[in-house]
Amino acid sequence: MGMTIEDVTKACGGNEPEYISDDRYYIQPVKSHPLFEGYVVWISETEGLYYIKGISREIQTVTERKSNRNLQNCFLLLNENTETLR
Repeated sequence: MGMTIEDVTKACGGNEPEYISDDRYYIQPVKSHPLFEGYVVWISETEGLYYIKGISREIQTVTERKSNRNLQNCFLLLNENTETLR
């Protein structure tokens, strides 16, 4: 079984997940990736946590080269971190 709502609450420093609808909740865990401001998680009463979707912070994107590099760097950082999870 995946994490329960109680487990997720502990991971969020005691802050209860904000109910959205169906099995979906919005959370802001204590240990979070710096590119995400929060997450939407799907938690089943019988199966526990079964899906996580990160909500990214705003990334500056304009036509200047520096900003394009910033977007590329954010993507590479995120991709690098998810590769280690596989």
